[in-house]
Amino acid sequence: MPKNQCQQGQGQKRKISIKWVVKDRLQAGFGHGIEFWYSKGDTRNEDTDILVAILEGYRWFHNPLQKWITVKILPKDSSLLKRSNVPADEIIMAIRFGAKKFFETRPRGTKVTEEVNVWWNA
Repeated sequence: MPKNQCQQGQGQKRKISIKWVVKDRLQAGFGHGIEFWYSKGDTRNEDTDILVAILEGYRWFHNPLQKWITVKILPKDSSLLKRSNVPADEIIMAIRFGAKKFFETRPRGTKVTEEVNVWWNA
């Protein structure tokens, strides 16, 4: 399977490509969509966790014909990532892996991987 593609669907297989758009700033609680947080805990904690990526809207969820999605992500040199004791490359890699896994499995909770939590905004 090509890089940044995943299969998606409940009972069906579907490939969806992720287009990563680098943004200098992301806002928590922005509205309708999915937030990807770098976290070592089981739930989101805005005091210690880092909002690293955002997918706006749920069109991908409701439209089985959609072939790609756009996810906004912080740059590796972001001041937020530099404040962490974890190297920025590791955080970005964890978020990209977590996002791919999220779209493959559509977990019902917030924990996607050991380092990635999601927040569903409706």
